[in-house]
Amino acid sequence: GAGNLNIVKLLADRKANLMIIDGSGNNAVYWAARQGHVPIITFLHEKGVPINVSNRNGETSLHVATRYGHPHVVEHLCRLGGNVDVQDDEEETPMIVASWHDYSRICRILCSAGADLNIRNKEGETGLICAAQRGNAEIVQILIDNKANLDLQDKRGLSALHSACKRQQIPIALTLIQAGCNINILDTNHETPLHYASREGLLPIVEALTSFGCRMDLRNKSDATSLHLSARHGHTEIARFLCLAGLNINIQDKMVELRV
Repeated sequence: GAGNLNIVKLLADRKANLMIIDGSGNNAVYWAARQGHVPIITFLHEKGVPINVSNRNGETSLHVATRYGHPHVVEHLCRLGGNVDVQDDEEETPMIVASWHDYSRICRILCSAGADLNIRNKEGETGLICAAQRGNAEIVQILIDNKANLDLQDKRGLSALHSACKRQQIPIALTLIQAGCNINILDTNHETPLHYASREGLLPIVEALTSFGCRMDLRNKSDATSLHLSARHGHTEIARFLCLAGLNINIQDKMVELRV
């Protein structure tokens, strides 16, 4: 962890086993990557120490360099042939880790290295879905610019747009809408982003969705439209807007009669 290259070289000269792995399955490159020591990584790589070894959690040196926020290490590992699409035991790639931790510079580096932006973790989340949940506009834009699939859904059926609406990330939602994502996409409860925006009281998103031509009449599994949800949660301004936009106020859901 101290990162002293001279000591590492001395140990190598004295025939120390550079390939040794600790009890968690981490090799010397992993620890150098975690601590941010590029010269030590270079030396170990030249001595044949592998950079793509996975530890007991499935993490590689590229995962840990990303998690600890070392863009210079990530860039160096990519240059040395680090596997940018490797998945850990949670099926998370370095890109997903970078998106979760708001490391925009690392996201750019991984994109430049050709990372697959559409790999999902165990929850079905992509880097874009994670960035949308986190509200990181810069990473969302990076992923859009690098042609990430905007409409992939997690295990609950949530797209990046659903996630942005659920977390009340208004700028992110507007960016995704303008980028051309599917605005009528359904989650596992048959709810559209309009349902989410109406429930959360997000008038700017409701306005954007309707201006882009979303379907207002779609019902969830309880037969509720976005109008039902806005009224039930006390968002009268949204309910009024939806009525003026032409949503049929006579539709009834399975729970209550609609009163606006």
